Amino acid sequence: MKTERLLRHITFFALLVLGSLRIGYAQNSEVGIQLGGTHFLGDVGPYSVYTPQGYFGSVFYRYTFRQYYALRFEGSMGQIAANDANSLRGDRYERNLSFRSSIWDAKALVEFNFFRFNPRSKDYNKTFYIFGGFGLMGFNPEAEYQGRWVGLRDLGTEGQGTPLSNLNKYNTTALIYPFGFGFKYAFSEHWQINTEFMAISTTTDYLDDVSGNYVNANQLEIFQDQMAAELSDRSPVERDRSGYARGNPNTNDWYFYTGVGLIWRFTSRQEKCDKFWGR
Repeated sequence: MKTERLLRHITFFALLVLGSLRIGYAQNSEVGIQLGGTHFLGDVGPYSVYTPQGYFGSVFYRYTFRQYYALRFEGSMGQIAANDANSLRGDRYERNLSFRSSIWDAKALVEFNFFRFNPRSKDYNKTFYIFGGFGLMGFNPEAEYQGRWVGLRDLGTEGQGTPLSNLNKYNTTALIYPFGFGFKYAFSEHWQINTEFMAISTTTDYLDDVSGNYVNANQLEIFQDQMAAELSDRSPVERDRSGYARGNPNTNDWYFYTGVGLIWRFTSRQEKCDKFWGR
């Protein structure tokens, strides 16, 4: 229901905006691509800034209003990853969990330019900007097991879907709230480059398959299998951790994009006429 509601909101918002568009000198349409690295912040890995462990690629459409405001629709695909072995926290290092996950997301964003932006003018061809919005994302956490990558959700590593827990297996889609800042520079009427940082707050705590408490590995093996039991507790120190915290269910996961982009700007008919007449 949440997914359907979000899609209805996005569709309504898009139709409302597109229906009110008026092509003019200060309005333009753009398409672009972005590539870069990803950073994860959650229950697994360092709880700090560190070298990006994944990658992403994005395509987007942007419509600018009056040189200061823009509406942007964007789709991205990539991968996030983290490893407790890279953490300086002793409890995480001993826990020894790791994961990777393919991700995709679709976002509707509103941008605000700090300065007047007009690619046709050498005086106004660059600006810093901020943005924020909402969207939907999908994920699929995996861990390496005996030389191959296996999906973690269906294993129920915290007892989900078994008598060991009252939790069902988690959804692999979630609402997101992205926001961030960037800088763009137009080196011609049509072409721009940009660099951008985007933080994405999610409504799930399972991007890394870690959220609640440990369950007894021997019992989990009975209800699931040996692989589920071994991946539920990968600490080199063997002991029964049943009931102890494996993650923190009170905080949801975040991921981040840092990238550079190339943008193509379409020229409206009126702009071409203005340029011809020297306006």
